[in-house]
Order: sequence, then structure tokens, then C-alpha cells
Amino acid sequence: MTDEAGIQPNMIICGTLITGLCRIGEVGLALGLQRKLEKWNCKADALSYGVIIDALCKGGSVDQALSLFSEMINDSSFVADVVVYSSLIDGLCNSGRISEAIRLFDEMASHGIPANAITYNSLIHGLCQYGQWKETRKYFDEMVDRGISPDVVTFNILIDSLYQEGKMEEAFKLFELVIKLGTEPNIVTYNSLIHGLCQNGQWKETRKYYDEIVDRGISPNVITFNILIDSLSKEGKMEEASELFELMIKLGKEPDIVTYNRMIDCLCLTNRLEEAVILFDSMVDKGLEHDVFNFSVLINGYCKSCRLDEAMQLFRKMQQKGLKPTKVTYNTLIAGLGQGGRVRAAQNLFNEMQSYGQSPDLVTYIALLDGHCKTSILTRR
Repeated sequence: MTDEAGIQPNMIICGTLITGLCRIGEVGLALGLQRKLEKWNCKADALSYGVIIDALCKGGSVDQALSLFSEMINDSSFVADVVVYSSLIDGLCNSGRISEAIRLFDEMASHGIPANAITYNSLIHGLCQYGQWKETRKYFDEMVDRGISPDVVTFNILIDSLYQEGKMEEAFKLFELVIKLGTEPNIVTYNSLIHGLCQNGQWKETRKYYDEIVDRGISPNVITFNILIDSLSKEGKMEEASELFELMIKLGKEPDIVTYNRMIDCLCLTNRLEEAVILFDSMVDKGLEHDVFNFSVLINGYCKSCRLDEAMQLFRKMQQKGLKPTKVTYNTLIAGLGQGGRVRAAQNLFNEMQSYGQSPDLVTYIALLDGHCKTSILTRR
């Protein structure tokens, strides 16, 4: 590398490279570079250890991060700081290893390293995810007692977790506390509240909080629109969902794959197949890749409309694009072909799905049997 150019690498150069590699997700290369430091008479510093540990945790390689952490603290010249501990605690929590996270949190305290808001937020998030509300309350109170002000991230974690568990009344009480404390809610806060209200069909309240977002000068994001479009379409309010979809584009919020999938699905369910096809085709122009879900939804739409040739053409196009049909895709087509009296084609698909590693289930057998029975009845007539 730099040896050949006559440049002797130093820790500043190597540290910068390690940080850059971790930022682009090349943590393996970063780790390899750290291992070569001794060859260049360089010694890894606490920062490079911390950066790699954080990247490993974010990538889900928590055991590897813990191993590197052990290596770090066994060297008396290094002292782990709150940043390194917070990375590990977050990684453990995200992996569901809550008891280990608490143990590490206690170890940090025993070494006289004070936790910060990030550390508490990681632990509170992990506890909330597993419904450990008693422990959550303990660490939240401890955070406040130590003079660490809960920030909007802390409140977002708690509000979202309460909504996920259906505790909407408590979520709104907490939201009121956020306002009372002078903490500015952000779009994440409002998305959690709106999602909970939509799921309960409380459209008047949903509208109130959507208007509040606008009044506060907070810009609704793609997630906000996806929540609203999904909820409206599930209730059959396709006109309102379509209007919101158009508003989203008008406001410069580019719909993502989730938005398109929901819209295509609901247009098919409300027998607006031509609109669904137009939307499906427009995705490519927007730089979005078709996936198994939207192909399967449109195939189902064609089957429901008895347009079986178009359903099969789309199915083959899906395979040509290298997308693997799911069991649901096969079942949809087998049922559609059977209902349309094309039992031989349905039987061929039944054989094909098995050759592609998809095992038939009860739905498959019922669809195939139903097709055979229908053909038998028509033949007798």
C-alpha cells in the first residue's frame, strides 16, 4: 500500500481509513487494517477500537464487538469510555440480550463512568421492546434523578412502545408531558400517535394531529403518508387515499416501494385494476424496482377479473426478472386457473412449484381440488 510509495503509515492516516471503512460498511477491512498496525510500528488507539466496535454492533456482530472490547480493556493503556459502552449496550439490546446489556450498564457504573442520554435511551428502548415496563420506569426515573434530561428520542421510544402495546391513553398522556416540559416533538413522535389513532379508526383525532404537524412547521415525511394511505385504503376509502397519494407527490415527498405496494393492493381490491396497472408500470420511471409483493398483488387482480392470460404473462415476466414466486403467488394462480376451467394449466403450476422448492399447503390442495370439481361439473352438463 503506502509502503510501496515510500510513505510510512501513521496512526492518523490509519485511523482516518478505519473510520472511513466503517462508515461505508466495510468493517471487515477496517478490522484487518487494525491488525496490521503493529507491522507499521503503529498502535491502535481507543478511537479506532470504538469506531470498529460501534460498526460491529450496528451490523449485528455483537459477539465480535464484545471480543474486541475485551481485547481493548485488557490493555492497561486503554480506558473504555461512555461512547464504547453505549455502542455495546445498544447492540446487545437490539439483539434481545437485555440482561447482558444491564450487566454491562452496571459494570460501566462500577468503573465510575457516568451514563449519558444515549446510554439510557438504548437501554430504555431495549426494555420497551420486550414489555419490561417496571424496569423501563426504573431507568427513566434514574435518568431524571441523575440530572439527565430525557430528550425527544427518549419520549419517542416510550410513546412508540406504548402505541405498539395498544396503550394509547398512556401514550397521549406522555405526549402532553412532552409539550409541558417544553420538549419539541418531531415527526417521529407524531407518526407514532397518528399510527395508533389510524389503527383505532379515530379519523377526527388523526386529522387534528396531522394539522398540528403542519401548524408547527414540521414536514410530514414518507412514513406519515404511508401510515395514512395504508389506513385509509384498508377501510376502503380509496378516493381519500388517492388524493393523499397525489398530495404527497405535490409536496415533493417521493413515494417509496411501501406506498406503491399499498396503493396497488387496494386498487386491485376495489376492482380498479387498470389504475393499478398504470401505477405498477410507473414505478420503473420513478427508479423503483418491482418486487414479489406487487407482482403477486397484480397477478391476483388479474385472476379476480378472470384475465388469466395476462396473469400468466405477468407471472412469467416476474420469473424472467429473477424474482422467485412465493407459495401465495402459486396458490393465487392455481386457484384462478382452476376457477377458469384451466385445470391442466393449474396442475402444471402445481408440479412446477414443487420443482422450485415450494411445498404445497392446504390452500394449494383445496384450490386444485376445487378446480377439478368445477371442471367435472361443467363436463357433466
